[in-house]
Amino acid sequence: MKQQVTRLNQAALDTLVENGSLRADISPQIIDEAIGLAALSTSEDDAEKSILNQLAKYPETLNNAANNFEPHLVANYLKELASDFHTYYNSNKMLIEDTELRNARLTLSCAVKQVLANGLSLLGVNAPQRM
Repeated sequence: MKQQVTRLNQAALDTLVENGSLRADISPQIIDEAIGLAALSTSEDDAEKSILNQLAKYPETLNNAANNFEPHLVANYLKELASDFHTYYNSNKMLIEDTELRNARLTLSCAVKQVLANGLSLLGVNAPQRM
């Protein structure tokens, strides 16, 4: 069940990035990571801070899982990250006119997408590209 939830979140993030790039009312270069990272570094949003803190724990989680031969630590981490991001995603519009905020949210989304993809790959789980 954990893997299914995480795999579906991965597919949702793929769809978000793809759909965002197709919207005519948003510039062709949908994500400016420099602007996004700068905005995230000063974010006061508790959910964004929490997800950033979770992302920062990924290397430590991998290290602990590998050193202790406990791959379930990675699965649990990915499930928690996916769940928290799902809540964040449902509470916030991603494709908005405010360039700085949009870049912050999409940069965070891309970071979560990358960590989910990497973690699932390490566990030998294929994530769907579409929902």
